[in-house]
Amino acid sequence: MNIRFIWFGMLFCVFCWASHFSLIRALSPWLEPATAAAIRFSLACLILLLYQKLVPVKSVPLTFNQKWQLLILGVVGISGQNIAIFAAMDYTTEVNGAIILSNLPVMAMLLSMVVLRFRPSRQQILGLLLGVSGVIFVVSRGNFTQIQASFGDTLILLGLCTVAFYTVFIKKWMAGIPVEQTLRWTLLTGTAPIIFYALAMETSWQHLSEITTKDSLIFLFMAAIGTVIGFYIWIKGTQIVGPEKSSSMMNLMPVFAVLISLFQGALPNQFQLIGMCLVMSGVFLINFKRASMRTVARVRG
Repeated sequence: MNIRFIWFGMLFCVFCWASHFSLIRALSPWLEPATAAAIRFSLACLILLLYQKLVPVKSVPLTFNQKWQLLILGVVGISGQNIAIFAAMDYTTEVNGAIILSNLPVMAMLLSMVVLRFRPSRQQILGLLLGVSGVIFVVSRGNFTQIQASFGDTLILLGLCTVAFYTVFIKKWMAGIPVEQTLRWTLLTGTAPIIFYALAMETSWQHLSEITTKDSLIFLFMAAIGTVIGFYIWIKGTQIVGPEKSSSMMNLMPVFAVLISLFQGALPNQFQLIGMCLVMSGVFLINFKRASMRTVARVRG
């Protein structure tokens, strides 16, 4: 697969995911978070199963442990992440959400230190501290001594942790399993808990006949483009360019979120702009050092 296509595809994924914050807010107000997430991922599963029915895809036999691992990835990475983000949009802004989620490379590095025994350099530790400072600056509105994150920002932080878990453990557990098979398992196992939660805890699913044409188009876009195509390109891109490079693309999410907000007539505040700069600087330091080390290694070799 052409490497330029991969980079363009991942850039498109980040733009789509940044637009989801505004799209979620544009849904009919009576749609509750889990119900909205359940509709999106149910549509995504139907689209994926239809595609794989028409186009044969490669699969490999799975062990009992691999099936449990895929179940965990689906529940944590799909269910937990999306319920948290859908619910957060009632309490925080699109830009705040994008800035916090853009800290994925930092959170993934922290988790890699524990799970993958990754040893960061001093420059990478500095980048980590800058990224964390950027998030704290946004949620505390510049007051580091009195951190009082809003409920929405706390939910986005929870979503960030689930995305980092998904990213790191995909690398640890899913070696040798085709992307299509991984995507099918994680989507199906992640969608089921969202549906059960929506049926048990919410009531808006009883009024699905009231969904508007605008709601339907938003769900179709998020399911087909943001979920099926987006997840496929992202997992495939991670396999080709590596999780370190692919996760660094997430630092463009607040840039896209700001551009979308400006298009909608909303201006970012000073705390969001400063926090965005801190996060992007931290991610740059983390990835710049790794690129330099790989270059030196190739020269010595």
